[in-house]
Amino acid sequence: MSVCTRTAALFRCAAALLGSIALTACGGGASSVDGSPPAVAVVMTEVTGVHSNVAEAGQPVTLVVDGRQLLGAEGTNVQVAWSGCASLAPLGGTVTSQSWQCTPMGVGTFSGSVIETASHKVLWTFQVNVSGLSVTGITPSVAIAGQPVTLVLEGTQLVGPSGMSVQIEWFGCPSPSPLGGTATTQSWQCMPLVSGISPGRVIEIASGRILATFQVDVQPPTVIGVSPAIAVAGQPVTLVVNGNQLVGPGGMSIQLEWFGCPSPSPLGGTATTQSWQCTPVGTGMSPGRVIEIASGRILATFQVDVQPPTVIGVSPAIAVAGQPVTLVVNGNQLVGPGGMSIQLEWFGCPSPSPLGGTATTQSWQCTPVGTGISPGRVIEIASGRILATFQVDVQPPPVAGGRSVVTKTGRWVYGYEHLTDSASNLRW
Repeated sequence: MSVCTRTAALFRCAAALLGSIALTACGGGASSVDGSPPAVAVVMTEVTGVHSNVAEAGQPVTLVVDGRQLLGAEGTNVQVAWSGCASLAPLGGTVTSQSWQCTPMGVGTFSGSVIETASHKVLWTFQVNVSGLSVTGITPSVAIAGQPVTLVLEGTQLVGPSGMSVQIEWFGCPSPSPLGGTATTQSWQCMPLVSGISPGRVIEIASGRILATFQVDVQPPTVIGVSPAIAVAGQPVTLVVNGNQLVGPGGMSIQLEWFGCPSPSPLGGTATTQSWQCTPVGTGMSPGRVIEIASGRILATFQVDVQPPTVIGVSPAIAVAGQPVTLVVNGNQLVGPGGMSIQLEWFGCPSPSPLGGTATTQSWQCTPVGTGISPGRVIEIASGRILATFQVDVQPPPVAGGRSVVTKTGRWVYGYEHLTDSASNLRW
């Protein structure tokens, strides 16, 4: 046997032992020198690398094996095992490239290996880093009860092939409405009704895993003050509430209750000022309160001093019997929503006729009949309370012919004093 023949035989033997080593027999002709069959070229399975697309938890990842002789007559010559997935689905490929796909659920760096199917020999090892959904922040941290709030989630890989890869749950609202967003920002909107610290959480849709927890301080409307502190009985008063967050999506987020009026009428306003109007009837310190509509919670209490009309004086102090006299009442808050807030009663006349006036002056007119000191009073119409009393000295008219004026009998009949002329002794 020649050296070449012996060498070729040696290589064939080695190839049989190793399984697949590419060899080319010496000579290169149709047959060997000694007449034996020509050497056969044998190519072994070889892996040159493993790569994948960006691997994200909850999203499909494709592992691609590159090499030679990866495909044989009975299928792939290699298999892939990867700790990132329990099982991988083969996608097929070519002699130089084969692919597998799976959906990793965990996050981190996962090891894998390429194994020769026939010998179960490990041909290649690799690692793939699976990035997870990350939540970097949730805003805002403060919301207002009864007003819509938009919760904004910031992070990475927040969008998957089917849409959002995360879901938010917030106990301040039963069902936050998703507004959508990008891979780094997602938003939800809802309207919290109850004030206080309200917890929430961000959940990975694929695995149900809690990615983050958060809290939102749901604040109620705040009341700074209620004005005015003084009102007048029988006259309209506008109660003004100053504060913050006084307007919600359906209008006012607060309600005013004042015991000085049965049903104050809302006038509307802004987020910082709201008004109501009514006409108090009684007098004195009248309490009230401001209520949060959503929760019914009392936000503030207040008092209004409901004052009656005040009378400073009544004039004139002297009148003449049988001649019209105008009685003038001076004071404050003498006019109410229906007109005068006071009534004048004078025993010198059965029914004084009101002439009207202003909030500080009101007048009545009548013609006194009798003479003498005639008492009267000013009454608050709303309550019937006597605000002031007065007296008018009704004097007799002059007597013709120089006769003396009347003398008083000192007797009153039906509110009038009977008088007698000293000359004629006539009585009237």
